Amino acid sequence: MKLLKALGLGVVFWGIYLVLVGTTNSQELLVGAIVAFLIAYGTVEMVTSWEGGRTTIGGILLFIFIYLPYFIYAMIKANLDVAYRVLHPSMPINPAVVSFKTNLKSDLGKLILANSITLTPGTITLEVKDDEFFIHWIDAPTSDPEEAKEAICGTFERLLMKITG
Repeated sequence: MKLLKALGLGVVFWGIYLVLVGTTNSQELLVGAIVAFLIAYGTVEMVTSWEGGRTTIGGILLFIFIYLPYFIYAMIKANLDVAYRVLHPSMPINPAVVSFKTNLKSDLGKLILANSITLTPGTITLEVKDDEFFIHWIDAPTSDPEEAKEAICGTFERLLMKITG
């Protein structure tokens, strides 16, 4: 079972290597494949098993090809929103600390969600206590926890539920 997971993870690592290096040299492709599979075999249990949840090779692929592109889109959108607020000081802001409970059970999922919120301009994760997140929001149009949760991290959380459980 470990070997099968390591092979799948090795393919993912090798694919990332190919994208980053962009080489067609057969020696570099071979060395890259060997190194990717050795790293995958040595780290497969760490990468696919986390306290409070399990991550599969499919989850890793979902993270790379769905979550990261969505995160980049959300980050660009939030950057433009914050830049607009800076350039137009008369635009009203309504800063507030909001809290909501997450449905994520794994520590990995909560970690990724907290960092995604903080890395998205206009929001900062202040604290995560069990299942409750405390977020500073530059413009809080609502104080309702469910509405705030959906506005801040709805799609992030739904994707992470599929990735980490």
